[in-house]
Amino acid sequence: MRVQIRLHFLSNLEKFSRRFFRALFTQYSRENRMRYGLEKPAP
Repeated sequence: MRVQIRLHFLSNLEKFSRRFFRALFTQYSRENRMRYGLEKPAP
């Protein structure tokens, strides 16, 4: 019983961390893209 609860909690934590890191990565890449666009003007 307790092991099932722990596994359920770990799976939920994994889903949340995956979603969080994906959002963080998209935000970081978006900022890098904007910075790159500012440094190198489009030809």
